[in-house]
Amino acid sequence: MTAMRGDDVASSSPNGPLWPPDRWISPTVLRNYDMCPHRVRLAYIDAVPEPPGFNLFLSKGRIAHNLLQYSARRISHGQPVHDDGKFLEMAIQRLPPREFPSPAERHAHALEIVRWVRYGLDYLDRNAEYLAIERGNNRPLNVVPGLEPYGLRARPDLILLRTAADGERYVEFVDFKTGKPRDNDLVPVVTRYVSRAMLRRYVPDPTAPRMQFTFLWLDPREAQVIDLSVDFCETVWESATEAIRNLAAEREWAARPSILCRYCPYNDNACTAWQRSAQESGGVTAL
Repeated sequence: MTAMRGDDVASSSPNGPLWPPDRWISPTVLRNYDMCPHRVRLAYIDAVPEPPGFNLFLSKGRIAHNLLQYSARRISHGQPVHDDGKFLEMAIQRLPPREFPSPAERHAHALEIVRWVRYGLDYLDRNAEYLAIERGNNRPLNVVPGLEPYGLRARPDLILLRTAADGERYVEFVDFKTGKPRDNDLVPVVTRYVSRAMLRRYVPDPTAPRMQFTFLWLDPREAQVIDLSVDFCETVWESATEAIRNLAAEREWAARPSILCRYCPYNDNACTAWQRSAQESGGVTAL
């Protein structure tokens, strides 16, 4: 049977568009879809551009990620990492002065970025092998009969080959996070699934070594380590494939207003659902 393309299916129905099978699905897509399908449609299908603007929280997170990525590359090449003074200088340069009421406040936020970066670096070590730094991996997955395989993609901040105190070699995926810790099992399991081909270049049998996924929450200075055992992955994988099937079948792309709308770039542009929610609740909202 000839597999149908997503746009072929969508064109035969008056409802909303289907997710195209030739478009990558990432853990971020699945997480955003679970929170708000409408946001996923705006960002990934309709390609609505994000409105311009400065978000301090997101900007600080991006700067911390960039500095950690830069430092990881230096470590992987045997080079020294910068001291806190240099990190502070780099952070200040990346924070636009016009967005702050005073140089002192800009300096205070830059200091917080340095604190995040220092915690991230303290977790790393020079004895590990840096297999990948901010590099995406992908793998096809056939979960919807009649459609071509979907492509899964994941891009952890780091993939390390570490050596434990007892000499055991194990693989660790590291993802730097800002904000408050939240449970998310899909990201680790999908990351392990799509990284298999890449790991084969370093480990003869990529299923043999122990693997773990570490969310490194920079603000609360907390390492959330998830053991990627076979049993754990098989259990979560059922949820992951179900989420992909739901995404593939989505037609309504309904908005789901929540407190997370404050971080959505569309909440006062292409999407007004959160405003309607506030009005319906009498103007009292946590947004």
